[in-house]
Amino acid sequence: MADEQGGSAARRVRGVRVFASVAVSVLVLMLTANLALAPKPAAGDGSFVAPDYPNPNCIFEFTVGGVTNQLAIPPQMVASTVGIPVPVSGTPAAQTLVVGQINGTPAKTEIQDLLRDCDLDPSDWTVTNDPAIPPTSNSNEVEATLDLTVIAGLLPSNVTLKVVNSGGVQGELLLRQAEACGLDVTQDPSTWTRADLTTPVGGCIITNSYGTTEQNVVPGTTVYEDTMDILEGLARAGVIVLFSAGDEGSGGCQPDGVGRIGELAPQWLASHPDVLSVGGTMWVESGWNGQPFDPYGVSYAPGTRYTNVAWQDVDGGSDCTNTTKAGTGGGVSGIYALPGYQTAVQSAAPGNLQGYRLVPDVAGLAGWPTWVIVTPGPSVQALRGTSAATPLTAVGLAHVNAALTARGLSPVSNAGGSMDVHSIFYNSAFASALTDVTEGSNDLFNLGGYSATAGFDLVTGMGVPNFSTLATLLIEAQTVAYDPQGPDPVLQQVPIPTSGSCADVDDSKYNWGGAGSGGWGESWAQWADAGQGGPVCTRTLIYNSSFGIWVVQR
Repeated sequence: MADEQGGSAARRVRGVRVFASVAVSVLVLMLTANLALAPKPAAGDGSFVAPDYPNPNCIFEFTVGGVTNQLAIPPQMVASTVGIPVPVSGTPAAQTLVVGQINGTPAKTEIQDLLRDCDLDPSDWTVTNDPAIPPTSNSNEVEATLDLTVIAGLLPSNVTLKVVNSGGVQGELLLRQAEACGLDVTQDPSTWTRADLTTPVGGCIITNSYGTTEQNVVPGTTVYEDTMDILEGLARAGVIVLFSAGDEGSGGCQPDGVGRIGELAPQWLASHPDVLSVGGTMWVESGWNGQPFDPYGVSYAPGTRYTNVAWQDVDGGSDCTNTTKAGTGGGVSGIYALPGYQTAVQSAAPGNLQGYRLVPDVAGLAGWPTWVIVTPGPSVQALRGTSAATPLTAVGLAHVNAALTARGLSPVSNAGGSMDVHSIFYNSAFASALTDVTEGSNDLFNLGGYSATAGFDLVTGMGVPNFSTLATLLIEAQTVAYDPQGPDPVLQQVPIPTSGSCADVDDSKYNWGGAGSGGWGESWAQWADAGQGGPVCTRTLIYNSSFGIWVVQR
């Protein structure tokens, strides 16, 4: 658990208490077997063949209650089921990925040793501690170690990995993450643009695994408004911000960190419209009866055919007196209106709640199987939670953007329009990149909740992305030729930047139809140089009728 809240450059903020979506863990005994890692194709029903372990040093067995099982798997085994890595043709543009922590510093030596033992080449990272509110403890070391274990062995090339550690203030954490992306936090967030990012072409991705129920949030306060300003500024700069949907199901339990008795509410800031919220799944064999099960009582078996269902387990009690029972968050916001990208799915909410933001947007593996980490000691642990699904999704999006920018195409962003991350996931043209999750529930304590169903639901959103498929579709969408049956192409011309290079055009004002960035070349126009004529930067936008989006002609 952790404290957090919101803030801005000019006004320090205090007050909103938030809690980490920390997965439950258990000490393990490590054993071995001789198996090899290999991605497995998905079946037409959405099931897949469980991947093998990469080597004998990367098999983990846990003894719980006198029963020994293989529970935890390394990150690349999960990644292989969601299309990571994504094939890249060419050299991708530089990107930045910023991981947020609250009172948590990842155990770098242990993380990198584990990843090497599992045949991964770990990325390095820097840690920035908030100077204004220095962390007073490392109470969330486990959470921080989980996040970096998921990320550090899976990144595509040319990504700078950063960790920002705050002392418990969510707005301050977001502000420092904005700074890590390269934005000037001494300026009003309303002035931030993509051109201000350290890596403006490839963009910046922020991932956070901390939140609180919306019932603990007071809209209209300085704390709240400052945080909204920061999120809106990040979106304006195209920064993709991800938050986990939480591990407390649909809410309805005490203490306040997980809701109030009988009052369902999603996690904040996962419920903000500018955030990509990530729910959780678990893997089950065919014939599953819909009941949650003991996450420490099932042994992982490579070669088994599994299916994603909504994550819910029975570790803990059966009522609100024991809130260690865990499952994916999700529900209907009581704060934010329904964003435009969810108009087509608003019927997923109960009739009296329609018209409000729905959570989550997508989902990833939270557990079972569990994720393996090692903390100082060393202590090998099996963890589960949307705290793992969220950084996995962030890594997947980094891979997609690497594949796009390596071809000179516009990356996925968060600035609205056709290349906006929400627009893409909710666009039916990209539905084949999402595995629909149709089974399971996030009602943990029989207090009310939601069930996974065909299409969008308030448990796993649009489903589990396959990032290789998504990249293929986005490449196809941006390389289509002009269709004379569609709208006429749009010619855009702008003055050459002071640098003299069309590559430096700040096109955040010119992405007509949400077409994306880049694609500028030098040409000549009569209007330049006060009507005397001269060089300008030019590009053409065309409409891809197959995908229903505007794209830059390359």
